[in-house]
Formats: sequence, structure tokens, C-alpha cells
Amino acid sequence: MLTAEQMLSTQQTNGEVLFGLTNKALEGVEKLVELNLQATKAATGEAIEPDKSALSVKDAQELLALQAGLFHESADYELRFQSLFDDGRAYAFPCDAAGHVDMDGLSDMARQNYLYVRAVVGREFSMPAVQLCASH
Repeated sequence: MLTAEQMLSTQQTNGEVLFGLTNKALEGVEKLVELNLQATKAATGEAIEPDKSALSVKDAQELLALQAGLFHESADYELRFQSLFDDGRAYAFPCDAAGHVDMDGLSDMARQNYLYVRAVVGREFSMPAVQLCASH
């Protein structure tokens, strides 16, 4: 049987453990909030940058040059396989400027289609072509 002093000591130890765990949980929440705030600030800064640039132009020529630069920054590429027999049929996959497709970034269906179309190049589809396309 526990004495009153033992019960008090056990309760005090349990309280200290609970207090320590609560502090750890709060530290984790604080860190998470800090990281979210940093990410939000970075995203907001990147989103505002084109607006700041547009406000600093002095004439129409400079504005057109700025717009052209922004278009090329936001452009991506696609690797396009055109059917040899049906002009309306093609497969297109997102890629970089060199035509490298990030297979880990593809859905399962897109990955299966990509592997299929690569296997039938020359029989059903033409050699792929890298094309510039505007991002949405």
C-alpha cells in the first residue's frame, strides 16, 4: 500500500512528465507555424515580383520585353510522340528543355503510356519531338 508521501511524489512526477511532453508538443507546433510563415512569405514574394517589375517600366518597349521574359520563365516543354498513321493521335508528356521526362512525377497511367509509346517508336509513333508550350 502506498503512503500519502509516495502518492504525492508519484503524482508530482507524472505532472512533470506531462508538463515536459506538453512543452515538446508546443515546440513542434511553434516550429510548424514558423515554417508555414516562411513558406508563405517566400510564395508571396515570388508572386509579387512580376508586379513590381511591371510597375518599374518606363515605356511600352520595356513592358513588351518584360512580358516576353515572363512568358519564357513560365514556359515548359512537352515530349510529343505523333502517330505514324493517324494525324489526330499523339502522346505528350511534360519534360525539360532537353526532353528528359521525370517518370517519378507521372501518374501510373501516364507512366504506362510513356513506356508503351517509347516501345513502339518507329512502328506506330514517330520519334519524339520536344515542343515549347505555355503553362496553365
